[in-house]
Amino acid sequence: MMAMLIAGIALLAGCGSDVGPSVDKVRLDLLDRMNQMYGGLLETHDFEIDERQVLSEDRVKFHIVASFKLDPERAQQVRSSHSKTIRQQFALRKAGTLQGKDERATLIYKRTGQGAWQIYNVQQGYQ
Repeated sequence: MMAMLIAGIALLAGCGSDVGPSVDKVRLDLLDRMNQMYGGLLETHDFEIDERQVLSEDRVKFHIVASFKLDPERAQQVRSSHSKTIRQQFALRKAGTLQGKDERATLIYKRTGQGAWQIYNVQQGYQ
């Protein structure tokens, strides 16, 4: 009985709360989004949630500030690759401009029918 209670608490902690996802989930989702956009060239250097606002029972808005650094190994792989694509070249140039800067973004999460939180919208800056 006690094991089931502990497992239930752990499950709730991993899924976030009823007012939105956990800070760790937001951080991981942001890194996943950046990896998709920049081909794994960026690592999270700093991450902070400035504001968390409940919009409704199934939507939560976050204002975040994050800074990133270039993954030196991955960047070198792209630079030395003979088969690099235009997309990889663009991603490398763009990732270089983000390095070390504080980037502000607004993330809106929506709760799915299964109760999980997923990113619904991402906007640059605070909206």
